[in-house]
Amino acid sequence: MELDESEDIKLFSAKTLAIIAEDCNAYAKALYYWEQEFENSPRDTVEKLIQTNYQLQQPEAAEGILNYAK
Repeated sequence: MELDESEDIKLFSAKTLAIIAEDCNAYAKALYYWEQEFENSPRDTVEKLIQTNYQLQQPEAAEGILNYAK
């Protein structure tokens, strides 16, 4: 949907798209959507950003998010 530049993708929230991406083991795409969701509600997405970065084997990024949250 995203590649088609379709307006249909705007029907879903970034959180919903991130969850779907995680279910498909598309962690890089999930991270992309979690970062978009972070702009709207940082407190609710910090944990998911940390988990997704660890799934992508990026512990430094996860630690950076943790430091930001503190």
